[in-house]
Amino acid sequence: MNLQKTKKKILFRSGLEERIAKQLESLGVSYGYETFTIRYLRPAKNSRYTPDFTLPNGIVIEAKGRFLTKDRQKHLQVKAQYPAIDVRFVFSNPNQRI
Repeated sequence: MNLQKTKKKILFRSGLEERIAKQLESLGVSYGYETFTIRYLRPAKNSRYTPDFTLPNGIVIEAKGRFLTKDRQKHLQVKAQYPAIDVRFVFSNPNQRI
């Protein structure tokens, strides 16, 4: 996996995550990057999900380049098990079909 650095020495997993961080910083919005992990159950398997960004108001931002079937399944299961967590998606290509 390609990790990229910013001037704050945070390692991002993609260029999209790095661009989101820079945009949040330019807007003066504080954020945490991969600050917590959510445990959730997949059928017959315990799993974990670590959100990309967490804002002070509790909103979680997930940066997605590709949104594969396994990603959709994971987020449907997380949402069903943690309905109070507000996850928002930022896609690198908003015109790509989901």
